[in-house]
Amino acid sequence: TSLGFAAFAQHLVPKIFARASLAGAQLHRIDLTGADLSGADLSQAALSRCILTGANLSGANLSGARFTRCTDPPE
Repeated sequence: TSLGFAAFAQHLVPKIFARASLAGAQLHRIDLTGADLSGADLSQAALSRCILTGANLSGANLSGARFTRCTDPPE
C-alpha cells in the first residue's frame, strides 16, 4: 500500500498498515490506537499529535521519522 498524501483526519479505519509505504507522510491528529504498522516504511514521516497507544511498530522503518507531541511514541 502506498499513501502519498498528508492525512488530516481524526480516525483512519481500518487500522491495518502492515508493510505500508508511508515514507514522508505527514500525519496530524491521527488516532492509531492498536494499529498494525508492523514492517511499515515510516522513514522521514512527520507524525504530530497522533495517538500510538498499543500500536504495533515491530520491524517498521523509522529512519528520520519525527514524532511531535504524540501519545506513546516509539522510544
